[in-house]
Amino acid sequence: MCSSCPAGYECIGGETAACDAGTYSNGDTQLLNPDSPCQPCEKGYSCPGGTDHSPCRQGSYQNATSRTKCLSCPAGKYQEDPGQDACVDCPAGYFCPERTVNPIACGSKALYCPLNSGVVQVVSDGYYSIGGTEITRHGEAICDAGTFCIGGVKSSCDSNGQYADELGLSACKSSPAGKKPTADRQSIESCPVGRYSSGGSDACTECMAGKFTDVEGTTGCTVASYCPPGHIVKEASTPTTDTVCTICSTGLVSPGGDYRNLCIWCNGEGEYSDIEGGTACKSVPAGYKPAYQHRGLEACPLGSYSTGGTSTCTSCDFGKFAASEGSLACTPASMCHAGTYIAVVSTSTSDTDCVECPPGTSSSATRVQHYAACGGGKNPPFRDPFNDCSEVEPQLTDDHEEIALRCCSDTFIPGWVRRPNQNSLGSWCSIWSESDAWGDCQYSLNYTEAVKFCDSVGARLCTREEVEMGCAEGTGCGGMNGMLVWTSTADTVSTGQYSCSPCTGPGEYSDIPKLASCKTAPAGCKPNNNRDGIVPCEKNTFSIGANSLCTPCPDGGHSNPASSACDRCLTGKYFDEPNNECKPCPKNTFTISGAADINGCEDCPAGGHSQPGAGYCDQCFTGRYYDEPSNECKLCPTGKYTASGGIGIEECDTCIEGFFSSEPGASTCFACQPGQYVNKEHTKCLACSPGKFSGVASPECSECEPGKYAEGDGNSECISCQPGNYSRVDKTGCSRCPAGKISGLSSTGCTSCDAGKYAESESRSECTKCPDYQTSSAGSSTCECKETFLNTSNPDKPCSCAPGTTLENGVCVSCAAGFYKSSTSLDACINCNKFAIKGAVQSSQPASLPLSCICSRGDFRVLEPPFANSTQIGQCKPCPEGTRCQEVGAGVTIEDLPLQQGFWRSGLNSSNVVKCYIKEACSQSPSSKTGNSTNPIDDQCADGHTGPVCNVCIPDYAMSVLGKCETCNNDNFYIPTESSIFMAVLAAILIATIIVYFKRKRGRDRLQQFRKRKHRSKASSSTISSANTLVAAQTNKDHWFYRARTKAKILLSFSQILTSFEGVLEIRFPTVFEKFTRLLSSTVKLDALQLARIDCIIDTDFYTSLITQTLLPICVSVLIFLGFLVAKFANRGARESQAQHADRAWSTFLALTYIVFASVSTTIFDTFNCNKIGDDPHFWLARDHSIDCKSPEHASFKTYASVMIMVYPIGIPLLYAVLLYRSQDRLVKPDRDYDPSISKISFLWQNYDPDKWWFEVFECARRLGMSGVLVFVAQGTASQIVVGILISVITSGLYIHWRPFEKESDDNLAIATQVSLFLTLLAALLKKVEVDKTDNYNELIFGIMLIVINSSAVGMILLSQLTKPIHYLFNSVLGTRHSHDGTLRGMNKEQTKDQQGFTDHFLRVANSSAEEGGWKLYVSSTQKWGQFLDYSKSKVERRCSTGNGAIDETRAIFVVKWDFEKLKSWVLNDSKDLRHGVIETHEIGGGSFRTHKDKKIEYVAKKMKGGLYSDRDYLLECVEGRGEDGGWYLVKRSVEDGELYSLKKSHSQRRVRAKVVYEGWVLHDLGGGEGVRITYVENVDPGGLFKGIIVDKMIPKLLRDMIDDLLAHIEEENEHVLLSEFDENVEGVEMTEVANKVARSIILGGGGSPKNPIHTGINTGAANSRSQTTIYDSTATFTSPSRLRLSTQFNDSTATAASS
Repeated sequence: MCSSCPAGYECIGGETAACDAGTYSNGDTQLLNPDSPCQPCEKGYSCPGGTDHSPCRQGSYQNATSRTKCLSCPAGKYQEDPGQDACVDCPAGYFCPERTVNPIACGSKALYCPLNSGVVQVVSDGYYSIGGTEITRHGEAICDAGTFCIGGVKSSCDSNGQYADELGLSACKSSPAGKKPTADRQSIESCPVGRYSSGGSDACTECMAGKFTDVEGTTGCTVASYCPPGHIVKEASTPTTDTVCTICSTGLVSPGGDYRNLCIWCNGEGEYSDIEGGTACKSVPAGYKPAYQHRGLEACPLGSYSTGGTSTCTSCDFGKFAASEGSLACTPASMCHAGTYIAVVSTSTSDTDCVECPPGTSSSATRVQHYAACGGGKNPPFRDPFNDCSEVEPQLTDDHEEIALRCCSDTFIPGWVRRPNQNSLGSWCSIWSESDAWGDCQYSLNYTEAVKFCDSVGARLCTREEVEMGCAEGTGCGGMNGMLVWTSTADTVSTGQYSCSPCTGPGEYSDIPKLASCKTAPAGCKPNNNRDGIVPCEKNTFSIGANSLCTPCPDGGHSNPASSACDRCLTGKYFDEPNNECKPCPKNTFTISGAADINGCEDCPAGGHSQPGAGYCDQCFTGRYYDEPSNECKLCPTGKYTASGGIGIEECDTCIEGFFSSEPGASTCFACQPGQYVNKEHTKCLACSPGKFSGVASPECSECEPGKYAEGDGNSECISCQPGNYSRVDKTGCSRCPAGKISGLSSTGCTSCDAGKYAESESRSECTKCPDYQTSSAGSSTCECKETFLNTSNPDKPCSCAPGTTLENGVCVSCAAGFYKSSTSLDACINCNKFAIKGAVQSSQPASLPLSCICSRGDFRVLEPPFANSTQIGQCKPCPEGTRCQEVGAGVTIEDLPLQQGFWRSGLNSSNVVKCYIKEACSQSPSSKTGNSTNPIDDQCADGHTGPVCNVCIPDYAMSVLGKCETCNNDNFYIPTESSIFMAVLAAILIATIIVYFKRKRGRDRLQQFRKRKHRSKASSSTISSANTLVAAQTNKDHWFYRARTKAKILLSFSQILTSFEGVLEIRFPTVFEKFTRLLSSTVKLDALQLARIDCIIDTDFYTSLITQTLLPICVSVLIFLGFLVAKFANRGARESQAQHADRAWSTFLALTYIVFASVSTTIFDTFNCNKIGDDPHFWLARDHSIDCKSPEHASFKTYASVMIMVYPIGIPLLYAVLLYRSQDRLVKPDRDYDPSISKISFLWQNYDPDKWWFEVFECARRLGMSGVLVFVAQGTASQIVVGILISVITSGLYIHWRPFEKESDDNLAIATQVSLFLTLLAALLKKVEVDKTDNYNELIFGIMLIVINSSAVGMILLSQLTKPIHYLFNSVLGTRHSHDGTLRGMNKEQTKDQQGFTDHFLRVANSSAEEGGWKLYVSSTQKWGQFLDYSKSKVERRCSTGNGAIDETRAIFVVKWDFEKLKSWVLNDSKDLRHGVIETHEIGGGSFRTHKDKKIEYVAKKMKGGLYSDRDYLLECVEGRGEDGGWYLVKRSVEDGELYSLKKSHSQRRVRAKVVYEGWVLHDLGGGEGVRITYVENVDPGGLFKGIIVDKMIPKLLRDMIDDLLAHIEEENEHVLLSEFDENVEGVEMTEVANKVARSIILGGGGSPKNPIHTGINTGAANSRSQTTIYDSTATFTSPSRLRLSTQFNDSTATAASS
């Protein structure tokens, strides 16, 4: 029976034989063809023999048949498909190393890969890569001119001063100095004339002023020539030309320097110049003055003198004379002694003539002189510009001098005048004065004549004091204001006094007092600087005497100090100053003429010599030197030479190295020949020894170079050793290399064969390569298996690869990353990703097992199949957030998964990484960081932390508000932050409680007093005023405490909701925001146990907080009402006091419930807030991770929490609803603030609008819905956050729609907090769905944005507080300031609270004088204002009411001729204005809302954006009466009314109301047809930024319009026009435009009609009342509070025109 041929065999002729290498047999076709041989292996396959028939792998090929193995693709080719018979050319832009599967991109612009590249080519410097993309460049091109190439990138030479003038530069050249690059930067060019460059610049810089260059290509500019002294610039230098100078003429000089552009006139005092080109002005000598134009000198004339240095000669003073020209001084006139008298008075040119007194007479040596004073006084208001003497002191004048005259009289003379006293402001002189009483002006009278003239008109001479006080100023002859006039004041003078003249002549000085003349400095001396002594001339200077300066000695001269002349030494000598004698110059020096010092002795020239004191030098010939002892020239010895004669043997130079001289007297040396060297004495040459050589003129022989040798003596070169040999150490021959070593030409030694090569015999010049898979060590003569191979003892395959390695490129290499191999063979490694670990692309070394496969950086390995029935034993997964896989690198497994600080996992086999509550809690101990999987889980926690996410504190540690466990055993004194906050909050609550208690007590006491008095006199105006004051005292809603309380409630509610988000929503916000909310939480959640650090004293947990927070408020409430019962018992019988204590107890209780409501409710709901953490199977309580929610204990506390839900989250809002509902009828009334029956629950409604009395209940529901209730809605999911966002949107919309608060600012604050909560929830949603990770949010910026968003509410409050300082700043700058000394200052608030004090102050202001009130006339330069004052005869004054500051008060006084009663009626009707639409308002104490005719709101300006104006509502209190002087007055002031429900409407209309401090009229009937004197006073605070401009610019203008209206009304009082003539829609009509058509008695409201005009008088009171009062309100809109110019809108349903 035939059997099939087995696989791997061939069966031919019945015989079976194994398939040879290169063939194969599968055995499946042998039955069909039993004689079929083994099949030859096809191309693209390898067949080692038998059945093995394998396609060539990727990266290999086989282009022949019957092959046992495939060939690797060579470098430059690749093959990506298996079973191929050829490799593909590597494309351009890619490179393919050996065995490449896919081409690899070249990589960067610095590399390029041509077609068939096996390696990348680096782009050469000066070339750039071309073709392909940035990573597939396939060629390089040379860089163009103007560019440079480095790193494969071509760049322009566009930096400053760069260029490239040739191709292929790798760096730009920098332009040299004097050059700049051309525009194309391909070359450089020279800088043009007038410009320069210091190099490295794109442009040449123009020479700055004062510099020039007149050649091209300069590196700098030449400083322009300075004109020398005595010359000036004729043509200034330009950048291309130098300065041109010209000489100064006589009379002019130029010192040079800063004055080089100008010849200066010598017109200074005493200056002249008598030469051209003068450099400095000369000073005029004594006795002379400058000639015309200061071009020379001229002598002083007779009667005058000059001391020098002056431009004029001074006339001799009285009593002195100069009898000759050119006098240096005036000679004092002879003094007439006692017993003589002056017969002829001395003149300026002659002496005094004294004559003896005749018998019977006598004389003394003194005489009397009178003072002459300036006619205009010392401080004249107007000075004479041509002849003013007001600065001159009165002068004693000789009686014979002739000067001007003014007379004075102690009594009035017709036509004479009395002048103000210049020395005492506000006083007048007591005398009268005149200058031309006799018909003409007297300008030249002596003293005697002056006395006679004044006597002739019944007057006298003025005294010196009267003239100085200005009593004669401006009388008669005006020119005398600037002249000296005679006075009657006299003094006694001496006639023998002299003055001293300074010693200024050449060499003059004075060293002792009382000299009659100056001394002269002697020879060798000069005066010192002060001319009070002499000093000797300095060394090398001299003076012949009578000189102010010493003259320097001429060149070569010398002198000692105090010399009168200079000396000179003889030839060959110099002056020795220490010995003061001439000495001979030293040897080998000389001097032709005497020298001033030894430095003047010159050295002999080279080869010269001289004896001491020589006047010249001798010279020796070439090769000789001067021998001083023998005084002859001798030959230089052998080995030395001199090219010129020397002055000593030391100047015979030794021959230089390599040269010699063998004969004495050499003038030069000779070089040694090759193969020789010179001896030490340089007298002969010697032959080089063996192993050395030399060239021409060698100083010594050199050893042969390594690898060369020299045999014998006298070698001029060395011979190289042949290959296989090496040179001996002594370089005298060569030796052979041993086996295993080789050498080349000129070798110094033999080199061992490299590893992998060998040399079998001696004298080999190269090594033989070892066979495949074999190698050798260095210097071997045989080969062995390579280091990476194992010796298998198989002669056919003696070397094979070990496990974990594979054959590649002829060596066993470690398996590539992502591969492993467990057998000893030449087989390929196995792919980890396909057969071991899915996703593993790396492997550890040695990769001998499947577990050697590791995951790459960023992944970790888990040993679980990726899917069912998988052959892989594990897989790689991405490392979750919070790990340090990227830092650790590849090879991470789940057991040693490294975590970052701040992250936690539940076990060593868990990959669910959770972010810790705080980063510091999960510190990750060092052992955990290194991946030691045996460490317990708690090793992840920092000291003091344990439990899930390290959020539980171990004993003796307590958790801070930020979540950090801090030790309780701190040796140092330490108060935690939260404890400080807790104590601060407690202190604030205590202080606030005390303030509230006393304020409410004071308010109740004052309100009780008011209630007792309010029925005494309903008609009394003082009672009404007192009522208003007490009402304001009871409920001052503008008080800071009231405003702060409302805002604090809003912020507290907002903060409690915000801080609950992290726990309720199970969301992790950015760390910085979490710290912010946790710190905020420590303040607003009021967890006393945590804040007080009770857990350091006793063991506490969440249950402790739950019980404390739920029971403590109940206990406090019990104490509150127990306190009430005690107070009730103590005040039994006093019902009112008991009621007060009951109200106080209820108010305190309700405030307590509000404060604890949110925080306690959140704590209760937290009992149900449980979650799983990571892969931990337990459910942990979110507030306390030490509590297991599945424990029986927790089930009990859930029951307790359910009961507390009924008490707090449900009970408190229900209590609020019942209390508010029962009082709703009283809560909607306008006077609810004054209803004692609901004051106890005012905490619930007081800050809301009346129609929103129920809003506190809504607020409770909102707070629950936004915090605790969310615990039960899809906990921990995005849906939970979406529900929170929906609640936020709905409640925000309701806030915007209802705007429930009384104050607009509170509504805005509440809406801002709602928006902040919405944005925070939106941010939580983004975090939950991980948008922040997808879009790579910056966590720090994200957190800071959230902090800013949630701090915006506080920012609004802070911004509102800045409005006052901004107002003050603007008003200080824009307002007109005024300061006065008036005694009547601003209104005293205490004294003017009642009407009597207010009206008394107003009347005092209205009737005050200018001095008392400090009033200042208002002056305007406009023509219209001047015309107004002319026709109205008005007096308009303004002032600052406080005495110093911006003007705020205006007063107008004028008289009109009109009937007093009509005028009074006009004033009364002017207090009512046209109504602007309808507003919502009510009466104080009224029971319903209605429009009332007695209300008035004044607007002053439109409100600006940004809150820079404040909203205000004001009623006007109007008072009418008679003053003590009989004048009738009407005055108004603003009364603040917090109940006027138009505040928000003002805000929506963006209007600002003015505050009327007082505004009123005072009318005085002058009688007798003289008319009525009207005084109008206005002090209005418009408010806002531009109050100063309104008061300063608009009030006077509007005051003028009011007076114009009144005057027009008086003229046209009988003309009436109905309002129907105007369009009812007109708005903004000025009152002055309708003054002739509309009567001023228009009143709107109150049911009036055109047929029945309404009476407009003030409400009357008691008949004997001094004043009557009404509080009223109309709604005209104003541009000014004075209502002088009205912007009106008519309403025909209410408008009426009536006659006044």
